[in-house]
Amino acid sequence: SPLFPFAGMVRTKKFAVNDRVTCRATRFDDGVDGQGRKWSDNHFRKTKSRWVVGTVKRLLVSGQVKVKWDDEARQYESSPAHLIKWTGDESDSDDDNAAAGSDNDGEEGSGSGSDSDGDEVVVPIAEERNPEADMDERADGDADIGEASDDEGGAAKDLGDEVSCGSSTWKRVVSMGDDARGDRAKFGMEMKKMTVNSHTKRSDFWKELLPVNLDGMLEVAKANAVKHKDKGLYDKTGLLGFLCQLYGGCQFASGTDLWATEKKGMMPPPDFGQYGSKDKFRRWMRYLGEGPEKARKKDPWREVRWLIDGYNDNRRETIKPSWLVVVDETMWAWTGQGMPHLSFVKRKPEPLGCEVKNLCDGVSGVMLFLEIQEGKELMERKQFCRTHKCTTATTLRLAKGAGLQEPDTLRAEDKPARVLVGDSWFASLETAKALKEQLGVGFIGNVKTAHKEYPVEQLRWDLAKTQRGDHVVYKLNDTENGEGVWAVGWNDHHYKTFIATSGITSSGREAKRARQNDTGQTFYKQVKRPKVMETYYDACGQIDLHNRHRQGQLRLEKLWKTKNKW
Repeated sequence: SPLFPFAGMVRTKKFAVNDRVTCRATRFDDGVDGQGRKWSDNHFRKTKSRWVVGTVKRLLVSGQVKVKWDDEARQYESSPAHLIKWTGDESDSDDDNAAAGSDNDGEEGSGSGSDSDGDEVVVPIAEERNPEADMDERADGDADIGEASDDEGGAAKDLGDEVSCGSSTWKRVVSMGDDARGDRAKFGMEMKKMTVNSHTKRSDFWKELLPVNLDGMLEVAKANAVKHKDKGLYDKTGLLGFLCQLYGGCQFASGTDLWATEKKGMMPPPDFGQYGSKDKFRRWMRYLGEGPEKARKKDPWREVRWLIDGYNDNRRETIKPSWLVVVDETMWAWTGQGMPHLSFVKRKPEPLGCEVKNLCDGVSGVMLFLEIQEGKELMERKQFCRTHKCTTATTLRLAKGAGLQEPDTLRAEDKPARVLVGDSWFASLETAKALKEQLGVGFIGNVKTAHKEYPVEQLRWDLAKTQRGDHVVYKLNDTENGEGVWAVGWNDHHYKTFIATSGITSSGREAKRARQNDTGQTFYKQVKRPKVMETYYDACGQIDLHNRHRQGQLRLEKLWKTKNKW
């Protein structure tokens, strides 16, 4: 190109890992600061140099390189055509600057905007953040960026070859071999106390799975009514009427007068007054919302803590989980005032509200455990946080809280050997090891950014040589702690990387991809995948489905809008 004569150098293998490179500091300019100085001016005042120096850490399949600039904590993606090798002499860099283009060639810097000549300046793309990550950044960065060794990246590996990632070494193998679960049955969810037969009604399940039984809720409502000097009648019949109104309103559009008694058009009136007056409904809502008197006064979540703890205790006591469980997050929408901690996750359908990490049965879809995200300071005091990073600690708490820890008293062949599935917010080598060692639970997770000591770049290099539907497997060479830890890459148009301590890579059920032909008719394209991928995708959407039912059908937060805390 006459405008950029060195563009053809982008995909050439110009540098190697650990090469020292440099570019002009002016490429990092993005406006001026409060003193009227550009970034390059401040850099010169600090270092007396017009150049920025860094180290190449990765060679990407796209032809780009990852550079860790000196005094920067993160790695940035840059084009080889915009870099030159650093010799330690700025005069050499000035002579070679033509090979890297002028200041206006679009070098990737730390900001975006225009330089003095008006040409566009492209910013470097920071290491991809986990799209599932907590917006208040409880996921610390210590595990999100893994530095590659001289062995990682640059070319595909053959069977038997090894690749080093930090202190871990991985060996490319044919398959995962036999399943770590052995020949154990893939059992479903069971009720511990309740006998289920053809005479069991849905209302029986509803009563069995209430977070707090009716007597417990009635006790809380009565105590708060006395506190407010309310002498009205509060009994079990009134409580059931309140719950009928609470959930029954979900079938009507927002804004409907649910206590109307006159017919409009062809629709009969809701006439909720037959179950209780509107004033009595609000009183029930208020008294239950204030929580039990015995709750800790200093607990900012005291109004709902009894319901969350009751929910978790109920599930642990009444349900025996199946062999497969899944972890994910949920957002409870909130637009009022008084929430102790608000999370904002832009990609969510309801981005603002209370975030909850949860664990769900992967076969039945029944929710098993909830953990409110209470804010960075409070979450750092939770169990496992002193010994593990926050994502691993959260996963361990969810699994242990749901009662998945295998008792030591059982014989090895009698242990259920459950498998936990998690997305990229939860998945890492540390999480997979911790679940196996501390709870005896297998793990299958999609690795994206938490790839410390994980061969993510090497998997992508290998997958670049495969066809869609193919997979590659690496085994962790750590006989003490890593026996049975596998890195699996799957070519599904995009390269997908997983870590697993359970499963097999023999052929599984093909994935269906919807397509349309020239006449607009829908047909399905079949993409082959290994069995371990089938297991992951069979369970990973259960909590998302649960969220859609709650947000799209019940819509409690839309129907009963609150302005103040609870």
